Amino acid sequence: YGIFFAYGAICFGQKDFEEKAGKFWPIYFAAAVPVLFIGLASMEEGGALRGLLGFSASLYAWLLILGFIGFFRLCCSRENKTIRYVSDSAYWLYLAHLPLIQVIQIWVSDWPLPSIIKLPFVCIVTTGILLLMYEYLVRYTPIGTLLNGKRTRTPTEAPREPPPIT
Repeated sequence: YGIFFAYGAICFGQKDFEEKAGKFWPIYFAAAVPVLFIGLASMEEGGALRGLLGFSASLYAWLLILGFIGFFRLCCSRENKTIRYVSDSAYWLYLAHLPLIQVIQIWVSDWPLPSIIKLPFVCIVTTGILLLMYEYLVRYTPIGTLLNGKRTRTPTEAPREPPPIT
């Protein structure tokens, strides 16, 4: 993870990177699929192909990183209030999700439902609860300031007074 972080830190604000990274994102995604299958096949073979597995895993990760950079530049390059809100809440969700997920998993573990239903339920309920907590207990509090910096509420427009009669 340190390598990926360092790469991002080095590239941040670099004009060439900003203009060119992810430019060919559909090609990166298309190339990632055969690389994944080559890696899976080499894993089954073992022994002599172990080096190919490591190379495939690394190449697959980088292809997806560059592909997602380009995809998100295309889809999310304009201001979007929903994306901004989710982005602002992401650190809170990351920090607080684990204990809540564990409690909800214990709660649903005895339900007579398949895991394919329980897993999305746990994820949706956890995210919903944490977003509500973020909005009402974190966002405009000292905790929110610590996590994301100072936020101010947008003032609601006061009713306009009629202009003075002259």
